[in-house]
Amino acid sequence: ISKRTPGVTKASIVEAADIGLSTPSNPVPQQMRWVRDPETGKVVQDVPFNIASSMDALLGEGTVRGVRVEKGNPRRVSVIFATARRGDTFDQDYDRRKVELFLNYGRGVEAAADDGSGDPTFFQERLWRQVSQAKNQGDVLDYDISEGFRLLEGEGREEGE
Repeated sequence: ISKRTPGVTKASIVEAADIGLSTPSNPVPQQMRWVRDPETGKVVQDVPFNIASSMDALLGEGTVRGVRVEKGNPRRVSVIFATARRGDTFDQDYDRRKVELFLNYGRGVEAAADDGSGDPTFFQERLWRQVSQAKNQGDVLDYDISEGFRLLEGEGREEGE
C-alpha cells in the first residue's frame, strides 16, 4: 500500500473522501437527495448535491467550491475544491484543483426494507473513472461504489412526496 493506492489519501476517491471515517457502527451524518426523473419517473441521485454534501461531511464544511454536471453529458462531473491558497498566489484566493468524474456504469433500484417496516430502501452501484488534477496527485483510476440508503424515521421527507 502506498499513497498511490486509491483511498489511502483523502479525496483520492471522491465518493468515499475519507475511507474508514464513516462506519456502520459510527456513521458520519450526511445529507443526501434523490429526485424522480421527469421523463422516466425513476428515482435518481442528485449527483452535485450528494457529492458536495458527502465531501463536506467527511472532510469538513466548505471543502467543495462546486460540483458541475456537464450539459449534454450527464455522465461527466467536475468537482472543484475550495482549498484556501497559502503564500503569494497572485490574487488567487483559492486553489483551482479539481477532479473530473466519468460515469462508466450506474444503476439504482428502490426496494422494500428487509426489517419489516415497509420503508423503501434505495440501492445504487456506480463505476466511476476519476481524473485528479493536482500537483503530485495527477492520477486516473477507476472505482466501484455500491451503497444502500434508507430514510430514517421522521427525517428528510418533503410534504407531498
